[in-house]
Amino acid sequence: MPFSTFLIGHESLVIQCGEMLREAGHGIQGVATRNPDVEAWARSHSLPLHAPGQDLSNRIEGVSFDWLLSIANLDLLPQTLLDKASKGAVNFHDGPLPRYAGLNAPVWAILNGEAQHGITWHTISGGVDEGGIVAQNLFDISDRETALTLNTKCYGAAIESFGDVIRALDTDQPTTPQDLSQRSYFAKNDRPAAAARLDFKKPARDLAALVRALDHGDYWNPLCRPKIERDGQIWLIGSAEVSDQTSDTAPGTILASNADTVTIATADGAIEVSDLRNGLGAPVPIDGILNGGSALPLLTEEQTGSIDQVVANTLSAEPDWRARLEALIAIDIPLIYTSDPSGAPQSHTLHMPEGLAPSTAKAALAALIARLGDTATLDLALRLNTATSPYLNGWVPVRFSADQAFSDAERSFEQTIVQASEMGPFACDLPARLPGAASMPTPVIGVSDDISAGLVPGTSLTLATSGDEAALFVDSGHVSKAALHLFAARL
Repeated sequence: MPFSTFLIGHESLVIQCGEMLREAGHGIQGVATRNPDVEAWARSHSLPLHAPGQDLSNRIEGVSFDWLLSIANLDLLPQTLLDKASKGAVNFHDGPLPRYAGLNAPVWAILNGEAQHGITWHTISGGVDEGGIVAQNLFDISDRETALTLNTKCYGAAIESFGDVIRALDTDQPTTPQDLSQRSYFAKNDRPAAAARLDFKKPARDLAALVRALDHGDYWNPLCRPKIERDGQIWLIGSAEVSDQTSDTAPGTILASNADTVTIATADGAIEVSDLRNGLGAPVPIDGILNGGSALPLLTEEQTGSIDQVVANTLSAEPDWRARLEALIAIDIPLIYTSDPSGAPQSHTLHMPEGLAPSTAKAALAALIARLGDTATLDLALRLNTATSPYLNGWVPVRFSADQAFSDAERSFEQTIVQASEMGPFACDLPARLPGAASMPTPVIGVSDDISAGLVPGTSLTLATSGDEAALFVDSGHVSKAALHLFAARL
């Protein structure tokens, strides 16, 4: 017997399931999504389209439907919305319940060495992911599975099993209660230990699994990137393989290297790592790891705890920083040649008129650069003095809006800087976890409250102030000495 539905979801899986519902003759009374492709699909079939949100139940007052279907949707749905479905609500989960409840189930399954994974369609009742099972589809995990490939398998398994969901809802088939004694739960803020720094005291197979589990391809990585640290410098690892080379040397010993890979001793053998990148996602040469000697430092329990705390402190602000990083606007600035090779830093001391606030100087620089770049919006890199750990990015983006009176622009920019400082730094690998294959450039212009720290790393020109002192710092490969003096004079 035909039933009616309301769909909520933000991935293309909504489209596939929606088409199956329509082909089976079941109604769709509305779609709530943030996904442009899903929006276009809904419009193409003249389906009522709604923005998701906590007030959605109020906005669909008067709309009646039998089943609410939550498909590829991570938003917790308010009870007022769930109550609008006359028969109930069903959710798609990318793990086999009850053992893999929560978020990022494919990642944790690979990390835990599971041989099998699966997806579950369950009713929304009780606690998170605790409802009765409507349908479940299990499949094998291969030895070379990554987060990307396992997520793809989950997508296929969801489509494959959705016909069972339709039949179950059509016939009011009873659900199968979960055995919650077998339940495990992975929270949104759970992360691999030590921000996924490779611990060479572990078996090579475990380290290779860690790298594969965090390989999301060009999609958003919500957790972290595997990494190596030496002397406060971080390298992100894109690929790792268990080496055929046998070794009885101490874990962390560098056994071999070439232009593309480094072979490192582990607890039971060796691992080959490759595709090294910096925190912005740009490729970096292998020789950086080799310059510190023949062995990499081993991770201690104390360091693990410290790194875990550093990363935990960034998580509340990470969604906001992600949005700001994805919205960065790059502009060309006359006299600054960012495509040229970097050079040694150079500086020029500025005369600060008595009583001039550092915030005014920063706003003046931003206004000057915006005018030179013929833009109303300028993103700059703000050095945060609290970012003392190598697991934190040393700068955060701050935006200057030039399309207003200077006094208003200065006030707004100062408030932006204060807010950014209160939010604190983000994890060093966040830019490299953003969707897309391209690396993210650092803003060309930096601002800082620490003259002694010099140029904000990655910027071409930085204004640093300390009390009544100020200085301009430049990358001499990007800004000539004559241009430096000209910027100083104009400022």
